[in-house]
Amino acid sequence: MLIDGVVEDPVIGSDSEIELKHPLSAAERAAVSHAAPNRLAEFTTVRACAARALRRLGEYETEIVPDAHRAPIWPRHLVGSLTHCEGYCAAAVARKAHIRGIGIDVEPNLPISDELTRQLILGAEEHALCQALAFNHASINWERLIFSAKESLFKAWWPLTLTWLDFDDVVLLPRANGDFVAHISGELAAMKLFGSSEVVGRWAAGRGFIMTSVVLPVDEHIGEPRCTD
Repeated sequence: MLIDGVVEDPVIGSDSEIELKHPLSAAERAAVSHAAPNRLAEFTTVRACAARALRRLGEYETEIVPDAHRAPIWPRHLVGSLTHCEGYCAAAVARKAHIRGIGIDVEPNLPISDELTRQLILGAEEHALCQALAFNHASINWERLIFSAKESLFKAWWPLTLTWLDFDDVVLLPRANGDFVAHISGELAAMKLFGSSEVVGRWAAGRGFIMTSVVLPVDEHIGEPRCTD
């Protein structure tokens, strides 16, 4: 499984490249009541992946309803992340006793064709690094990898802070060995959510996809999350 390249125990991952059947709760069905068929298939398949991961974790299956920001709502004792793109879905789950936050993201291993999008995602340092890495590792689309890694970082960041993290708030530096370092800049760096203004994540590529993850262990010295209760 591609996801095995970016998460490890105590995080449990599950993925699928084919459409999976899974019974949806009434609340889940309501969340996709007007969805197109392909969106419904991804919504269902990614929850089938989550159910498999939860069973492997020794947990009961649970409904996973998106909140107002489309982030999945997990039971209070669990953390998790979902991701999907055309042809691939994955879920990662863990108990809060071990892991405080998870973010995973998958993207097609293809160039970002829109120039404006590239400018929004990449800073000068990131763009230069992509060019250098591509010289010896041309099979990886490094710009797409940076986009995915920033998405994973945001998925780990948002539930703990409820604070928006823009692309230009982060300098994301991938390395050819399968990890990356994200440097958080500006006022958000002072929050030190990850114990410092930087965090290390992981990436893997294969079968036409790029996958990234950010996992925050509970023993990291990080600030208290904002509470929505």
